[in-house]
Amino acid sequence: MQLALNLVASPAGRADGDFEFIHQVDPLLLLINSVQRENIGLLLDSWQWWVGGGDLEKLRSLRGDQVLSVRLADIPSGADLASITDDQRVMPGDGGTIDAAALLATLDDLGFDGPVALAPSPHLFKGQKREAIVSRASAALDALLAPLTGEKRLATSGQ
Repeated sequence: MQLALNLVASPAGRADGDFEFIHQVDPLLLLINSVQRENIGLLLDSWQWWVGGGDLEKLRSLRGDQVLSVRLADIPSGADLASITDDQRVMPGDGGTIDAAALLATLDDLGFDGPVALAPSPHLFKGQKREAIVSRASAALDALLAPLTGEKRLATSGQ
């Protein structure tokens, strides 16, 4: 059994006080690195990671086996991180804030071999047919994963 720890970094996500445990990257990394258990690691949600003060350098402080799963979403350009909401989770590459390709390349360098899924806000797809959503998601993942070649290859998840 594995336990993946995730951030709820956005102020809106913590407004009701339910998620006040750890909502910044540095304390979460301290916890993960202090525990030193093979079955405890990070659920890396790129959107929450950046909102919580993360970047690629902080990600490099982990081993690949400490990252258990990845969810990708981008932050719209110019978004105010002090008041950002989950509705501002856009498709990777649509926001211009998070370089998802660089994030995946960093994970590949670390030896990460777990699942990768897209996690934009569902409201972005309102009124669209399932086939169109799946096609767009598939194209986005294919474009992000295409540069990763060789023996190490990230797994993809349609979740």
